[in-house]
Amino acid sequence: MKTINNLPMRRILFLSACTLLLAACSQSPKQKAEALIKENLQSTLYHPDTYAPSSTQLDSAFAPYDDPSFYEMTLKVAKLGILVSECEEEASRLRTSMSIWQGPYQSAFGRQNYKEYKAKYDAVVAKKAKAENEAEKLGKELRTSKDQNVTFIGFKAIHTYRAENNAGQTVGGNMLYIFDKDMKQIIAAYDMDSQEFQAVNYIYKGMRGETSMADEVSLDK
Repeated sequence: MKTINNLPMRRILFLSACTLLLAACSQSPKQKAEALIKENLQSTLYHPDTYAPSSTQLDSAFAPYDDPSFYEMTLKVAKLGILVSECEEEASRLRTSMSIWQGPYQSAFGRQNYKEYKAKYDAVVAKKAKAENEAEKLGKELRTSKDQNVTFIGFKAIHTYRAENNAGQTVGGNMLYIFDKDMKQIIAAYDMDSQEFQAVNYIYKGMRGETSMADEVSLDK
């Protein structure tokens, strides 16, 4: 058997494996989180070599609000709400256009224009009704999930950092990470500065009865 400094190669490999295992076991939950976060960000940043962590706040994660599936369902409701609002605005514009061409003395040209706008209006109204039905269905599911017992699902961390963007400018980032119970993998990652995250957070606050006028103003920005 090959040896290094009179030690059998098999024994050296065994000792190396034990050293790596002990090193991994000795990591604190925060250190594990920071290692996973660094790996995640360096695979997504434009200039991973410029990544500089600022802070990591680790806490326990509980369903429903920290559950990624609950987040995705809430996001769908938010998007459907936006769609309903857009349909209402479009329907209003189309009603105005229809009123221009309707009346007892329509020309053939006017009747054709009215018919076209009416068809578009009916389609938008149907689209709005479909979105409202989907939102109502998802809303019931959210309420059911919200009323269930709080359940520990793993850990979460709010992580701030600085790195260069695609323009070479150093900017700050704010991320929320959800980890599994064993702190072995990231199960969800959210950009806290994104409009999607802020919309979901706004709905969460509404569910908890925490919504304020300041939240509404920040959501509109």
